[in-house]
Amino acid sequence: MRQNRGGRVVSEPIDKSIQRLHTITEDDTKTGYIYVLKSLSKDPKIQSTSNLYKIGFSSTPIEERIKNAEQEPTYLMSRVHLCMSVECYNMNPQKFEKIIHTFFGKSCINLDIFD
Repeated sequence: MRQNRGGRVVSEPIDKSIQRLHTITEDDTKTGYIYVLKSLSKDPKIQSTSNLYKIGFSSTPIEERIKNAEQEPTYLMSRVHLCMSVECYNMNPQKFEKIIHTFFGKSCINLDIFD
């Protein structure tokens, strides 16, 4: 079914294999999570940096991974807000994370945080 919405055409996928990408079965293996976090730091250097996000991978549930964020330099020694997470299946999420970091590489911040 095709619909015109605001000058754009919305239609059903022609290739049925695309629909299978959205279906997880018992044959699929969860390999971890990719996540995006925002720092809740009170540090003026961190607060003044707009669009500062941490993109990472965890093989454990995200809530478990970030529960001690205030004690971990990787989270800038601060609580964090989980902006989004995606479960990964049938892939190497570490490689995917590396691709993301390579893509955003020139946008990375170089910041020293002392305990």
